Amino acid sequence: MIWNHIFFVFEIFYSFLLRDYILVFLGTSTTYLSMQRHRHFDTKYNTIEPLVAKSTMLYITCLGLYQFSLHQILVLLCSELVSLFVFYIQRYNYESIHPWLHLTVAFNIHLYLHYSILLTT
Repeated sequence: MIWNHIFFVFEIFYSFLLRDYILVFLGTSTTYLSMQRHRHFDTKYNTIEPLVAKSTMLYITCLGLYQFSLHQILVLLCSELVSLFVFYIQRYNYESIHPWLHLTVAFNIHLYLHYSILLTT
């Protein structure tokens, strides 16, 4: 399950290039805590890692609602609904479904960053 964290690293680098340092901090924290949690199955990260991950998603959702056009907001929210669906169904088969959650969340962040670029051009 560690391999798919590379998508988060790409988004952290992308957000650094766009100077979104809050997202860099949240993404780096989430990625580090998630990798520690998955690599060592360490229970001390079971509380903080989901909290930081949800804070990251809340950050991009709130800024998206504030900055984007209606069309962009709807696309971002639909994408986040897919992530929520995957989050919900992962309890049935965590090992095979949880990597898809990482991919959908990385896509949400990429979508947010792409729309942020469109605001500046």
